[in-house]
Amino acid sequence: MIDISKKIEKIEKNCIDTAKKELVALKSENEKIYEEKISEKVSDYKLELAKKYEEEINKLKREFNRNSFDYEINSKKKVSKSREDILEKIETKIIEEFKNFVNTLEYDKFLESRIVETKDLEMFFEDGEYTIFITENDYNRYYEKILNNETLFNQEMNPQSHVTIEKISNNYIGGCIILDKKNNVSIDNTIRTDISQRMKEINI
Repeated sequence: MIDISKKIEKIEKNCIDTAKKELVALKSENEKIYEEKISEKVSDYKLELAKKYEEEINKLKREFNRNSFDYEINSKKKVSKSREDILEKIETKIIEEFKNFVNTLEYDKFLESRIVETKDLEMFFEDGEYTIFITENDYNRYYEKILNNETLFNQEMNPQSHVTIEKISNNYIGGCIILDKKNNVSIDNTIRTDISQRMKEINI
């Protein structure tokens, strides 16, 4: 006769063993899935971090390039401004010295030589109408002397030529400008223009 109690115990034991095996298998499967999920999450997180890192690097590069460009532009502006300031100081100093020079006795001969240089140009030997411009200060100081100076206006000039003297701004400092009205040609032999031309040749 079968012992029902033992039979039940055996079935119960088999069920428990089976359940334990299934639990172990389930745990193993769950752990595998869990590991896969973790690995997947870690991988996703790494990609996300790598993307953020790349974006941050690119952002820093853009900021660096922008700052470098701004720095370069600002540096060039500062250098250019410094150069302009230095040239302006040089030009101002030169102008001041020549403004003092026009009030000296040496300037008398200088002005005469400038007019002679201008007058000796070939165009004066042609029949024409010419105007010599001198500063208002020079006009007031030297007008009579210039008109009566045979060295400046002599027979070498074409008898048909007509020369007049007129005033220009004292901003020209000194020297003269000659205007050939017939050919509409002018030659600027003033101190101010000479200074401006010389300043262009200064390299700093």
